[in-house]
Amino acid sequence: MKKDYEQIISNYNGGDLDLSGCTIKKLELDHVEGSLNLSKCVIDKLSIGWVSGTLNMTNAEIKNIENPIDAKTVIMTGAKLKKLPAHIYTDSLTIEKSTITKLNTDLRANVLNIRNTKLEQLPKDFRVNSLIVDAKTAKNLSLSILRQCGSIDMDGVVYSQNSVNGFNFCSVTSEANENCMCGV
Repeated sequence: MKKDYEQIISNYNGGDLDLSGCTIKKLELDHVEGSLNLSKCVIDKLSIGWVSGTLNMTNAEIKNIENPIDAKTVIMTGAKLKKLPAHIYTDSLTIEKSTITKLNTDLRANVLNIRNTKLEQLPKDFRVNSLIVDAKTAKNLSLSILRQCGSIDMDGVVYSQNSVNGFNFCSVTSEANENCMCGV
């Protein structure tokens, strides 16, 4: 049985909103006081205000996100997104296994998970405290991007700027031969 998203929205009185699996031409929502589940949705145009809880877009296909994303947690695992909005503000952003090649968004997140994402470019200036990445994805990132992170969790091992040994970023990125003077 197919969900009638228009009826779900008209009956919405606050709290969590579940529109998972819906096919929607244009979704316009004000603020969501709770979590918003858009997993497995197909949406042509998305325009939402802030979400106080989790914005779940797991395995969603969204062609256009008009407004900045502002949510406590944003999950885009396996999402197919044509273009991200100009700004994303969140405590935790997961774009693991998503089809996003360039992330030119103004990104502010405490935790960014880009593990197993075919990501070739991150914004030149982004604010991320902890980056979760696999070695294969990290090799495609620039050295300056990796150095902007407070810590990097790579394949389950956490490297921090504050650690005694530090981290030899030269062994990670493919531009190491050109831009690093790595000591042994």
